[in-house]
Amino acid sequence: MDFAHFINITKTVYQLACNRRTSRSTEASRELEKYVNQLSFDEIKFIQIIMYLGRETTDEDRLKYSNRELFESQHRYLEKKSWSIRELEADHIVEKMPLDEYLEKGLEIAGNLNIQIGFNNDLNNKNVNVKNEEGAIVMEKYCRIQTMDANFVDSYLAKEL
Repeated sequence: MDFAHFINITKTVYQLACNRRTSRSTEASRELEKYVNQLSFDEIKFIQIIMYLGRETTDEDRLKYSNRELFESQHRYLEKKSWSIRELEADHIVEKMPLDEYLEKGLEIAGNLNIQIGFNNDLNNKNVNVKNEEGAIVMEKYCRIQTMDANFVDSYLAKEL
């Protein structure tokens, strides 16, 4: 799956959250809950990254760090925190009442990243052994950046000079 897929899923959740806030109906709440509950765990994790990116990022952070750095930092933090089971994480998203506000700000940050994230789903949940100087490491999944925008490359090269 690519980054655009995850962004589109998150935009749908954002629209449903906006509808829930404006209509304040139980039907709108159920529609949001139903949609989020049918998502894959990777999609739920991505939505949480965007949600917390929107909630936790300050204006000072936006001036100090690039959008990519903010996104990757939030991703690393949530990976380290370790997610629970899919159903609990889905409920965690749905219960946020300012969810639309968090997602709006998070999508603004992530929308400028212009990258694709590839998840290796070809492993069929098998572990892959990777050797390093300390011995064998078990890798269950990994992310691969397939493309990146020219602004990121330019800023990286400028730092190196």
